[in-house]
Formats: sequence, structure tokens, C-alpha cells
Amino acid sequence: MLLYTPVPSLIRLALAFIALLDHDDLLWPNALYEMVSALNADKKIDFLYSDEEMVFKNRRDHQNPFFKPDWNPEFLESVNVITHFAMIRASLMHELGGFRTGFEGAQDWDLFLRMSQKTTHIHHIPTILYSWRMSETSTALTMDSKPYVREAQRRALEESLQARGAKAEAQTGVLKDYWNVVYPVVGNPKISIVIPTKNQYAIVKRAVESIYAKTTYKNFELILVDTGSTDSKVRSWYSRLQAAHDNVTVLDWPEQPFSYSRSCNFGASKATGEFLVMLNNDTEVITPNWLELLLSDAQRDGIGAVGCKLYYPDGVHIQHAGIGVGFGGIAANSLSMVQSRQMTSMQHIYGDTRHEVSAVTAACLMIKKERYDEIGGFDEQFRVTYNDIDLCLRLHKAGYRNIYSPVVELLHHESISVGRPEEKKVRDTAEFDAAKRLFKKRWKDVIAHDPHLNPNIERTNASFEVTRS
Repeated sequence: MLLYTPVPSLIRLALAFIALLDHDDLLWPNALYEMVSALNADKKIDFLYSDEEMVFKNRRDHQNPFFKPDWNPEFLESVNVITHFAMIRASLMHELGGFRTGFEGAQDWDLFLRMSQKTTHIHHIPTILYSWRMSETSTALTMDSKPYVREAQRRALEESLQARGAKAEAQTGVLKDYWNVVYPVVGNPKISIVIPTKNQYAIVKRAVESIYAKTTYKNFELILVDTGSTDSKVRSWYSRLQAAHDNVTVLDWPEQPFSYSRSCNFGASKATGEFLVMLNNDTEVITPNWLELLLSDAQRDGIGAVGCKLYYPDGVHIQHAGIGVGFGGIAANSLSMVQSRQMTSMQHIYGDTRHEVSAVTAACLMIKKERYDEIGGFDEQFRVTYNDIDLCLRLHKAGYRNIYSPVVELLHHESISVGRPEEKKVRDTAEFDAAKRLFKKRWKDVIAHDPHLNPNIERTNASFEVTRS
């Protein structure tokens, strides 16, 4: 890493930017050109970073590309997404005092965290401009090669949080090379869990029982929005459930055809909690402190919707790791059908780190009720599909950030309740196509460029594969 020491003011006048590069990195021929071109296009930029890859002994053996998102503060709290090649305005470097001793092994991440507190003029160049050489002693392969790095990372992250006045804890993430910042739950706010449901006794019973059996947070109410159950077994179970728990409300909301948006909006209108959780009736809780973890982000200023990692019933294949707008031509659940045990490095970094995303699924979504009301809840033009993505994008448009938290895990028996679009007896395909047209018209700019998806990531699927030209 280029070492920095303060230089006399006359010399600093001639030094506009400082480029940072490790001693064993390979700089691509167009690297400086791309950086300078960006600076010429926008004079306000204070900091630039690029995508990267790794090489081993054979420099032509290109591996582990990391195509990064545009600036994403939560991502930087989880892992050093910037790493080596970057450019920083010299005056800003001087203001920060350069690299600090005592942070060896994480001196660059410490610098980037401090830099992000001083400027918002941060620019991402979505192309690979350098190669990180892997060796047995490099953290490119494993953090185990330099165990002191972990402690330096913790200190850098904790000091950054303290400098921002954030009383948060840096905990080990899903993988030991990642971090998960947990903000404290303030007070004991009531959470309203809204579950639209109809018949399907075994399914909804399994979901509700998992909530009561595993949830450690106690100040919640359960609102079952029954959209027309005719099964006497379900009705009898409602009675037993309410007799066993004093925090259950069953709302009769018979409607034809079923509308997820309307039923959720109705449930939210009757909720007495400060926070809402929209939850599908075909989910199962895995993480006992799921409500605390979701709440830790949902309480924060500037946060809209908070979502989690969902698995298919086998507990191995991912069903949801945030939503990428543009995947599949419109939008899709990130990493859907990817096996959690066989992920590439880029799949891991997107699937196993807490970071900002454009949208999360309403199969499990927490939001502060006043923010839900502020934007008018779900748009009822989207009866069954795209309603959650539209909600999240309207939150983003209103200035809120949506967070994906991989440390919260649930199972999701996807589409058991409402069926898939191609099943005409359950979903009207003409209506589905109309919803698709409306979504594409409303959010065409985000479909063209989701800022949390690199343009080099393949859009025909949601697996974070590299586009092949």
C-alpha cells in the first residue's frame, strides 16, 4: 500500500490526487485513464474506486472477479469493498492524516471508513482496473494468513462507528471474514406482524407456531388478515390461538379476487405497533432474535424497508437475498436457487453481507409504520406481483435506504399460497402482464440501472454471474 506522510503546502498545491495500490497488485493499462476521465467529467469527486479481480502465479489466469455496486455505506461496514486501487483527493488525504499506525493489515479500510465521514463525493468506476495477486500470505486467499488483521478491522470499524455517534456493535458476520454491525434497539417498541391468509391450515399453523416457539422479542402483536377461509378447521384453530395468546387479532377481510396489497394495507390500518412486519403465511422462523435484528436497522433514521435471507424448504437453496431490479428483464430475488454451500466469492459477498439494496421481498419485510403510511403503503394497482418492489422503490425515491440483512434467516415455501403466474386458475396472466407493464413504465430508469447492481453482472438470471460478451 502506498504510504502517506504529510507534505509541505507548496508541494500539496501541485498534488491533486493520490493513487493507492498494493505492492503486489497489477495495474491495468487503462486504469489511470479511467480515473482521470471520471475526474474530468465531475470536478466535485473526492474519492474513486474500481472493480477488481484476482490472479495467481499465472498472470493470465483471471479469477474471482468482484463487480462492485455504486457507493453503499452499509456494504463498507460489512467488508472492505474498496480494497486496494483507489484515488483520493490529496487535500482530503492530508486532512485525514493519511494512514494510521496501529491498524496494520486494515490500514486501507480504516482510511476509507474515515474518508466516508468527510465526503459524499464518492465515485465508482464499474470496470476492473487492477488484479490482486493471491499468495499463501495474502488476505486475498484467507484472513487466516494474517490473524492480526481481524483485530485491526474490528478497531477500525468500532472507531468509525464511535466517530459517527453510532452506539453499535461490530459482530462477526455470516462468514468470519465479514462483519455485521448491529445497532441497539432503542426502547421496547411494539411490532405488528401482518399475515394475509386463507384456509391452508397446516401452512399457516406452521408459520405461526414457529413465531411463538422461536421468537425472543416479546412485544409484538400478530394480525391474521383472513381473506375468506371456509375451512372449519382453520376457524377452530383461530379460536384456540386467541385463547392461548392475548396478542392475536383475526381480521375478516373476504375479497375476490385476493389482493396481497389490499389485505396488507387493511392489516396495517388496524395495527397498533410502531413497526410493521409484512410476513407470508408460508414462512418459518429460523433466527430466534429475528425481530431484534430487523428492528435494529428499521429504527434508524433514513432507513425504509429491512429484509432478510430466505431459504427454500431444504434450507440449502437460497430463495431471497435482496431484490435486484433489472434481473430477468424486470426484477427478481437475488441468488434465488443458488446453493448456499457452493457459492462463488462474488455470490458470497452479495449474499452474506449486510448492505443497501433497491428492494426486499414482502415475504418478510420490516418497516416503521409512519414511513409505511407516509408513502401510502402498498400500491393496490399491484394486486399480487411487484407490490413489494414498488413499495421499496417509492421509499428510496422518498430518500430512504432499504437494507438486506443476511444474519436473519427464515424458510419460505414460495408461492404455495397464491400460486405462480402461469397457473391461470390462481393468477390472471393478463393482469400479471398489465402489472408488468405498469412496473416497467414507472421504474424504467431503475430497471436500466439499479445502482446496487454492477452493469457487468448478468441480467438474464439473478445469480450474480459475469456478463459474457
